[in-house]
Amino acid sequence: MAKKHPKIVDDFNKRSHNTYMEFRQFFLGRNFLATAVGVVIGANFFDFVKTFISLFAGIGHFIRIALQPGHPLQWQIITAPLSTFLQSVISLIVVALVLFAIIQIINNVVAERPEEKFGYNYYLAQMQRMQEQQEITNKLLQQILDEKQNTNQKIDS
Repeated sequence: MAKKHPKIVDDFNKRSHNTYMEFRQFFLGRNFLATAVGVVIGANFFDFVKTFISLFAGIGHFIRIALQPGHPLQWQIITAPLSTFLQSVISLIVVALVLFAIIQIINNVVAERPEEKFGYNYYLAQMQRMQEQQEITNKLLQQILDEKQNTNQKIDS
């Protein structure tokens, strides 16, 4: 019967847990998700702009042919770029919806702390905490001033 090595198993478990935590910090980090979203949306937006320009080039070519007397109109000159443009618009919308769903899953299922959520603004959260602390301080100062005023009124009377 094989002997169990608890120290080796414990070391392996610690290393795998540390690796998991490092990957989690990398994956849920602001830079990773922001870069991934930027690359995906940027590639689709590039395709959108490229097909938009192609559409206007097709329209210009169509108008140039239409203005020449005796030439038959070639509708495919304008319909091909138009269909490609519409496909890129639909593709951009679908990719945006899929990214939105993925980010919602990450924020609502995977992220355990607010700091891990995509779109979390550390500086805004700090400012909100400071504002809450300032409001508490202002209330305490007002209480101190009220107590001092009450004390002064008692002394005067």
